[in-house]
Amino acid sequence: MVDEDKLVIYGGCLSGGKTGGHCPSFDSWIFNGKSREWSRYPNCASARTYSSLALLPSSGNKKRVVLYGGNEKGGQVLITKEAPANQVAVLNIESEEWVLRKVLGSKIPKKRVGTGMASHPNGIYMFGGSEFNDLWFLEGDSDKADNSATIGECIAPFKGFFNLIMLHVVFMFSGWGILLQAGAFIARYFRFKDPLWFHLHRICQVSGLVLSLAGLICAGVSVQFDHFNFAHGGLGIVIMILGFQQPINAIFRPHKVKGEPVAMKRTIWEFVHINSGRLALILSVVNISLGLYLELASTATLILWYVYVVVVVIVYIVMEVRLQLQRKKSSHEIIQMDTKQY
Repeated sequence: MVDEDKLVIYGGCLSGGKTGGHCPSFDSWIFNGKSREWSRYPNCASARTYSSLALLPSSGNKKRVVLYGGNEKGGQVLITKEAPANQVAVLNIESEEWVLRKVLGSKIPKKRVGTGMASHPNGIYMFGGSEFNDLWFLEGDSDKADNSATIGECIAPFKGFFNLIMLHVVFMFSGWGILLQAGAFIARYFRFKDPLWFHLHRICQVSGLVLSLAGLICAGVSVQFDHFNFAHGGLGIVIMILGFQQPINAIFRPHKVKGEPVAMKRTIWEFVHINSGRLALILSVVNISLGLYLELASTATLILWYVYVVVVVIVYIVMEVRLQLQRKKSSHEIIQMDTKQY
């Protein structure tokens, strides 16, 4: 508690429990009891679970919160910059910023998880933690904290920290956000480049599905429990089923016969193949958007993603209008076409 109506929290495990997400996490929040709203602070300290927070004695009404300890490793974590034993993270409530400060003294407590911390008029008491039963005292107040030396640099996603959730994002965006979208786009608007369009379509779809499968594996390993008991996970399974049935039904597609009318089986297959693919691509955009919020993506990342989506939609609209105009024009002409089997 910062005061009687403000509460600060840091990190924890966001994986499972009908949510999914980082475990350990690096996000910090403050709850304002008067407005009943949560506000997020910028990232800085390493991701961790079971860390401890305590308020330093105020000097001149300056409020400083100390973050110490916690588990910085886990099954999700691939790369992280662990905090040294003589480092604490100090939150400036007024400026809403974290700073990594160096603790002075000839004796420094060993790093620990789940320690108890309590404020005192002259500093902060720290007791125990996993595998420890000792008592320590951090002397100082908000002024001394502000004047102490800094140690280390703030971390952020892809900057000193990388985990399976982030790898999942990379794979899924590359697969569903780029390659599979490109494959469908080519099949719709570049059929006049025959047979090049078909080969490019197949390459994009196969490589996109391979990357998305890798992303699914990363997600399955990183989520601690309740893997599909939340919207992003459940919708992701539906999308993957739709995606992988595409190459399967393509193998058993009824082929066109040169010089003969299109068979009913072929017409039904084309309807199912094309529209199930379109449904999967639309749902993938929705699910990537949901995933970015679970991933605690920055505002800049969210803006870039939505700008990308708008650009893709505009390109689709332009190309669709162009295609329909070409079809309307060609309907008044007789064109000899060569029909090939795929």
